[in-house]
Amino acid sequence: VGLMLAGLLWWLLWAQLKPLSDTTRFLAEMSDSEQPLCLLPSARKDEIGSLIGSFNRLMEVIEKRGSDLRESESRYRMLFEEMSDAFVLYAVETDAAGKPCDFVWLSANPVFDRLTGLVGDDIIGRRVTDIFSDHLAWTGPMSRVAESGVPETFEFRSPRSDSTVEVRVFRPALGQVACMFSDISARKRAEEALRRNLQNFRDFFAKNSLVMLLVDPQTGCIAEANRAAIAFYGYPYEQLIGKSLSDINDTPSAQFEAESTRAMQAERDALLLVHRLANGELRDVEVHLSPIDYEGRTMLFSLVHDVTERKRAEDKLIQLAQTDMLTGLPNRRHFIEMAERELDRRHRYGGPLSVLMMDIDHFKQVNDTYGHQVGDTVLQTVGQHFPPMLRNSDFVGRLGGEEFAAMLPETEAGRALEVAERVRQQVEKMEIACEDGRPLRFTLSIGVASLDGPGDCSLDALLAQADEALYAAKRDGRNRVQMFAPG
Repeated sequence: VGLMLAGLLWWLLWAQLKPLSDTTRFLAEMSDSEQPLCLLPSARKDEIGSLIGSFNRLMEVIEKRGSDLRESESRYRMLFEEMSDAFVLYAVETDAAGKPCDFVWLSANPVFDRLTGLVGDDIIGRRVTDIFSDHLAWTGPMSRVAESGVPETFEFRSPRSDSTVEVRVFRPALGQVACMFSDISARKRAEEALRRNLQNFRDFFAKNSLVMLLVDPQTGCIAEANRAAIAFYGYPYEQLIGKSLSDINDTPSAQFEAESTRAMQAERDALLLVHRLANGELRDVEVHLSPIDYEGRTMLFSLVHDVTERKRAEDKLIQLAQTDMLTGLPNRRHFIEMAERELDRRHRYGGPLSVLMMDIDHFKQVNDTYGHQVGDTVLQTVGQHFPPMLRNSDFVGRLGGEEFAAMLPETEAGRALEVAERVRQQVEKMEIACEDGRPLRFTLSIGVASLDGPGDCSLDALLAQADEALYAAKRDGRNRVQMFAPG
């Protein structure tokens, strides 16, 4: 009898644990394989079958996010490969105090190889301090940009082409620094020629292909312009001469003041401005200024370099790094950056602040029933309608999957509940047409957390409170708004 009981007990344990054993072996085989993720087989209806089913749903979400990432990467790669300027992306390494101390090559486009002689495949994964003996000339400005986010520019001599290269450093995202490299040898030769031989300046000035102006510093008016400047601005010579710089400068006053301050603090001679041409077109320009003695008068010699395409490429890279490609909303990283800044402002100046965590109800069922394309349309429809439902000072982002978050500055709890209820009602009225013409409607559950009184709270804690309220709304039946209740 004892042997029979022992045998029966062994058989029961084996029957219960076999699916877990099979699952463990299946996962081990997947981890050693380069095949795409696939679902685990299970026909069980008990707790073990439920566990495997949850794992399968997680795999579906991971595969969908991977598809979105591959689409974004494809667009980024196309822009990356077709750039006319050299471009490099670095990861920021920090020391124990959290300060940038080194930079690791993540990627470099083909133009970088040709311009610098540094082959991308040989430097990817290596540190800047390992490549450049004079690395302080690189890590200094890169560290400042990594911390402040304010772009900087420096120059170096390319060992391969013996040319002067201008490096513009900017921060596309936290934890990353990017560099745009431009060959400025022609500009440098022009400046050197001007210093060496002022007696030939008139001929040099008139025939040069670079846009050049002589500006009277007393009046701010253009005293002389070369043929390249006349062609660029589109004015006849007689109209361009005597025109005030303020007539062609269309830079917003705040940007102009910021550029002037940076130029004075960094003791550099370049300003990033916006100039208006005769036909009304606006162009981003980099203006290099240096005083010269011209016919017994001190004049400002101005080299105007059209950087519109470079600026657009930089803006596009920053947009790609900050935007959710499906909905057009800020992605999780950019939303967190904006939310941290808003929370810092609240800590300094006080005032109420609220957060909404929003989740589309039964979204997996939409994907399973109608397909991921319809699911994407639902996400796009909701994402496009969020901004008009909020104030200009509010901002919303997609945190991932079907989850969104909104930050409402200067908004106390009662008002936040009203906003959330209005958003919920608007989404409830939305519908999209399926392929067979049938309308599909969907709903939203929203959790609200607020900071109304004195005291500080971290962003993670505030988001966790809103998330807890969101799950309470889900538990209570979905398609509802729930306020976070401490305790």
